[in-house]
Amino acid sequence: MDPRRTAPLAALFLGLGLAGCAGNSRGSEPGGKLSGGGGELSGAGGGESETSSDVGSAEDGQGLEEGASHDPGGSETNPPVTTTSSAAETASSVGTDDDGGVPNTTTGSDSGADPDWPSPGAEVWELRVADFPVPLLETTYVPHFFSVVADGPVHIVGFEAALDPESPATPLHHHWRLFQGDALVGTGETGLIWGWAPGGQPFALPEQAGIPVGPGKVDFTLEVHYNNPLSQSAVDQNGLNIYYVRDLRQYDAVMCMAGAVGGHIVPPGIPNHELVLPLAPSMLQPITVFGVWHHAHDIGKALWTNHLRGGQFLGEIGRHDPYEFEGQHIEDVWVDVMPGDVMELHCIYDSTSRTGPTPFGAATREEMCLNLFMFYPAQALGICS
Repeated sequence: MDPRRTAPLAALFLGLGLAGCAGNSRGSEPGGKLSGGGGELSGAGGGESETSSDVGSAEDGQGLEEGASHDPGGSETNPPVTTTSSAAETASSVGTDDDGGVPNTTTGSDSGADPDWPSPGAEVWELRVADFPVPLLETTYVPHFFSVVADGPVHIVGFEAALDPESPATPLHHHWRLFQGDALVGTGETGLIWGWAPGGQPFALPEQAGIPVGPGKVDFTLEVHYNNPLSQSAVDQNGLNIYYVRDLRQYDAVMCMAGAVGGHIVPPGIPNHELVLPLAPSMLQPITVFGVWHHAHDIGKALWTNHLRGGQFLGEIGRHDPYEFEGQHIEDVWVDVMPGDVMELHCIYDSTSRTGPTPFGAATREEMCLNLFMFYPAQALGICS
């Protein structure tokens, strides 16, 4: 086992620092209301597949980087452990299992939707976790590694969660993040390409933009936050479909995660506690934001992002109000952001159900204030993890 894969996965969140996020926090009196597996598959219709998974616990800050803290209302943690799922080898479309692993499919779609979705002629990589036992801990972040082979440069143009509604593992999925590359090694600012949480729907990029991959071997890391407070036994075989086209589009696109995962505390007993995070992208050229996913945890009440230029309010870049954890999705927006503009992230929390402070952190009973937005042309913005 590669020793670098033993690092706790909470570091993917908490160790990031999330630049530009020294925000202001304030509460309001009651009555006010303010309103987000490693291996290979055929990249062009055939190939082989393996899946591997590593486990990191993130329940009270043991082994976490600075910024993590213990939630008095949460559960105790165990030190991080490392596991590897069984390897799966697949041939051609569905294929056969030659090494005792779990067969995966590499072509086709589970959606039954318009055959031209997300784009006419789109092909698909179907990535599935290979019989992974969900940890019996309240909060665990697990990276599942996949590799595909693209026989030329392609653009990813759509994503679709493939979740079995009958599987006991499905309700234990708190959220996902999908990276191009090995997230334990580091994927840089432009490594995040998609995310999902309960309520998420299939997502298609606009016709002028795609996420570039290939040619050759392409690695993906699917980071799954498992939330298992009742220690239920479940084996995960869920995954996702990645749609791509060979006819390259005009712009390269990417996702940015900006906001705060640590460094803040929500006091108890406040119905409208507000955190304001001014995010100032340091981009070299204008960007077009076309998708926004605001993310918080259990006491999130309303999330939105204001667009400021020269201190003047231009409008909003997405709003989830009222915030519902089970109704998260990537909201369609269309906003041009210029160099020097500020994206001001607002998060409102209702902590009246809490008797003690709620720290920010990776655990489910902790909190976050995030805007995960998709944009083109792809570039480092200086505010993205």
